[in-house]
Amino acid sequence: MTSILSVTLELQQQLLENVSTAPLPLYIECLENCAKQVIGDAGLREELGGRKAFWQQSCQCIDSLRDELAQDQDDETVRQTLIATVRLVRNIVANDINNQANAVSSGISNNIENMLAWCLLENIPESKHIRAGHNTFLNYCVEYYTLPTDRPITQMGVQALCNMLTGNSKQQNILWTVWMKDSGYSALFAKLLSTSDQITLMSTLVLIFNCIRNDRERSSMLVETQTGKMILKCLLKNAELVLEDEKTQNFELIFAIFEQVVNNGLFSKAFASFASKEGLAISSNQTILLKMYDSAIHRQQSHINLNAADERLLVDSLKTTCNQAVDALSKLPEVASSALGSSDSNAEASSMTESGGSAEDQRNVRMTVEDTANAYTGVILLLQTIGTMIVEGQCSSEVKQEIANGGCLKACLDLLAQAERKIPRITKSTEAMVSDTDTSKGTVGFMYIKRDIVRLVGALAYQDRQMQDKVRELGGIGLVLSQCNIDDANPCKWFHPLASELFLVWYVITECIIVDVKEYAIVAVRNLLDKNSENQAIVEQLSPQDAVPHPVLEEIGVTTELRDGKVNVRKP
Repeated sequence: MTSILSVTLELQQQLLENVSTAPLPLYIECLENCAKQVIGDAGLREELGGRKAFWQQSCQCIDSLRDELAQDQDDETVRQTLIATVRLVRNIVANDINNQANAVSSGISNNIENMLAWCLLENIPESKHIRAGHNTFLNYCVEYYTLPTDRPITQMGVQALCNMLTGNSKQQNILWTVWMKDSGYSALFAKLLSTSDQITLMSTLVLIFNCIRNDRERSSMLVETQTGKMILKCLLKNAELVLEDEKTQNFELIFAIFEQVVNNGLFSKAFASFASKEGLAISSNQTILLKMYDSAIHRQQSHINLNAADERLLVDSLKTTCNQAVDALSKLPEVASSALGSSDSNAEASSMTESGGSAEDQRNVRMTVEDTANAYTGVILLLQTIGTMIVEGQCSSEVKQEIANGGCLKACLDLLAQAERKIPRITKSTEAMVSDTDTSKGTVGFMYIKRDIVRLVGALAYQDRQMQDKVRELGGIGLVLSQCNIDDANPCKWFHPLASELFLVWYVITECIIVDVKEYAIVAVRNLLDKNSENQAIVEQLSPQDAVPHPVLEEIGVTTELRDGKVNVRKP
């Protein structure tokens, strides 16, 4: 034990005296043997990690080897020596509180950070180009160190930093505070989180997760500081990029970081930090945050909960996005009104017609809708999220009152009324349902809005007399009744229980059964009329106006007609 320790320190001194004359292959072999032994030999790890000379010389060696490699980036021996040096540091600090403290106090983390910045910010190639014919020992080293990445230096550096902090709250406080409060680290973390090396990315995600886990103060730095906000932005971008990569756990790690942010009561701060600067109701980063939260409330193993401020934020955001969606839909031409209507639906026809307007005007309408894509996505996510929270009892009792009295319910019903005027109800024949896969047809965007609003209304009205009355006062009963029709533009998706949970909540759906919006509407009507004579009276006053033909019936020659208030079916 004393021998390998002494040899390591002696070889470090020789390297520092003159890198070009130092026996680097021997040093690599010594470092490799030492790195292996410290894993299983606690005595050696304690003795070497307790030597101040080891940490001082390791700091100098990292800088010296980095500078030497900067002069000749193709020098593979120097590259492997640098990797071996950092590898030994990584192993010595693993699960050892004293060595972690010694490493941080020595400042070696700063040397590693400078090494990472040099490699990443200067785009230094780290690939190994070893030709046959090199000496046997070097070939052995290259074979042993071969990694499934072209960035072995950055990989080792991040892993060393990660081991330096894992399970050590004191050292996490020191380094995490420095990283978050110094905006100079933004570029380094941005490079680490955008790397194509999945192992380096995973190590970086583990490092971030370990630093904020179960600690509100460190978590808050992630949403309040410039570096932290940049990290969050990169995480949101990566969430969608790595979603379908089944070879890594990177999405799960990003999701775990998000859970820490929410469970530490920071969702509203994170959401607000990504507010649109162009005046839009919701930004693309905010929609990804909503997707993450929507995923969380569907995951069985997730115990994620919003605080009151976060819940109010969701409700306010829903109201705002609904109003913006109403404005976007108002620019579309109107379609024929539904056969079933009511005087309380406020769905009067306007003077706009489909035939009006030039091709340029119609193109501008389409561009307007495309520009509100984030608002549309936000509306759907917020409707689904708040609806699920209410159905599952995952929100406070004040949320329903906030929805009813804060203008949110009115905004939702206004959007439903606008959608009824502007979004055509689609009823396809059996042949069309099989052959038609062109999603570009029909109204651009805003699919499923009717379905999700009706679902939310039904959930709100369940055994709640005050909510039933509020919906009636806002003219919502007729609107809900109008949805008791087959509409292929607003299906309800019931998911196969064997579908991947991770893909399920992110809408990568397999083996799903399609049920029309009318199923939700029927439930909503039942909840609105339950033990409510005033609401029942509105329905009793309604009478059939016309019999609307259906393509499936027409396909087999069956027609319908209204006679004396009853629908008659005529067969061929």
